[in-house]
Amino acid sequence: MSRLRRQLTAIACVIAIALPAAAPARADETLDGIAAVVNEDVVLQSELRAEVDFVREQMRRNGQRVPSDSVMRERILERLILENIQIQRAEQRGISVDDEAVNNALRNMADRNGTNLSGLRERVEADGMDFRRLRNDIRRQLIVSRLRQREVASQVQISEDEVDSALDRMEQANQQEAEYNLRHILIGVPSDATSGQVAEARDEAEALVERLRDDADFASVATRASDGPEALNGGDLGWRSTTSLPELFVEAIQGLSTGAISEPLRSPNGFHILKVEDRRGGSAQTVTEIRARHILLREETGADDTEDVTDTENAGASPRERLEALRQRIRAGADFAEIARANSEDQGSASRGGDLGWVGPGEMTPAFQQVIEGLEPGTLSEPFRSPYGWHLVEVLDKRQREDIEEYQRAQARRALYERELEQEAQRWRQRLRDQAYVEIRTDV
Repeated sequence: MSRLRRQLTAIACVIAIALPAAAPARADETLDGIAAVVNEDVVLQSELRAEVDFVREQMRRNGQRVPSDSVMRERILERLILENIQIQRAEQRGISVDDEAVNNALRNMADRNGTNLSGLRERVEADGMDFRRLRNDIRRQLIVSRLRQREVASQVQISEDEVDSALDRMEQANQQEAEYNLRHILIGVPSDATSGQVAEARDEAEALVERLRDDADFASVATRASDGPEALNGGDLGWRSTTSLPELFVEAIQGLSTGAISEPLRSPNGFHILKVEDRRGGSAQTVTEIRARHILLREETGADDTEDVTDTENAGASPRERLEALRQRIRAGADFAEIARANSEDQGSASRGGDLGWVGPGEMTPAFQQVIEGLEPGTLSEPFRSPYGWHLVEVLDKRQREDIEEYQRAQARRALYERELEQEAQRWRQRLRDQAYVEIRTDV
């Protein structure tokens, strides 16, 4: 499966796509059935059919097992409903995304796939997706992300005591870099569930565990039964470090062998079932950090970054040409820091002469990271492009860090934050769903 196909499938499965912006009414409702009423808006049958067809085709292209039509319709309708609720809430709070933000996101996607915007368009269309649709989907993803940032992420705080506790647990278990490849099923429980509803969910989870231990295919069961956001991906959580997992999960999987199924695990969201697909790590690792400085020139939207232009004296020179001219001046003896202060459009680093400080693995955009990792200290790069514009970089120094406390604390804090954010976001989505008026009008 190609990286781009995985990304397109993730867009389709994580946030249901192809749903137009919320509107109070639609003129074509008399010609098209209503699949669901969502507060003041609706999900049309045509939207549901289009989304089911698209996700099914992407799963087939990726070699994934495609569930039955009824399961697909049920899962995707629920995702469309939840996205609709979030988009409506974002509109109420005045959250929007401009074209430049969408362009930057697309450039980042192109960068991760080793191409530019033109190449991304070609690949997307070759994978059976209209590029305009992708733009619309990215815009809606960004809107939902900004809403989550405002209502959830800003509320998540990680204390130093929590970091200390996480580091202690890692040391005691000798799991500084231990990771697990997991699958997950969630049997959801409403926030205001009665004792009868809780008991019913527990019974369902226990029955599923029994089936799974009798060799039922976990991915198929997750696709059909899970209420988790990764259900259509067969419950695949991918590789997770112990620090990034809820303590409830960590305690359960530490006693499980590869391939084993956990007992139902109770949380405020419902009952969880885990399968350990694989595990790795558990020993100290050496990390390479790089100190670099750069000059950034942003490119105009729509500029052709593939055209070769050699007249660097032209007043309309491209960012690449301007950086090449600056590069020649630096190679001739000009001071990099002074040129960065005078020319760089990265306001955060320009005042420091372009100095980015020490950069660890994965901290920069992939295109930038790849360049600095390939340069020796004291070496100046050629001009290159990232989603943020065109860069000229000089690597100043490199160093090895082996599991020292500062690095461990930073990694632990980031993992704890991502874990808490994921859990709180799931509770937040459930609250939004519980509070919304939803009337399903189709037999899924």
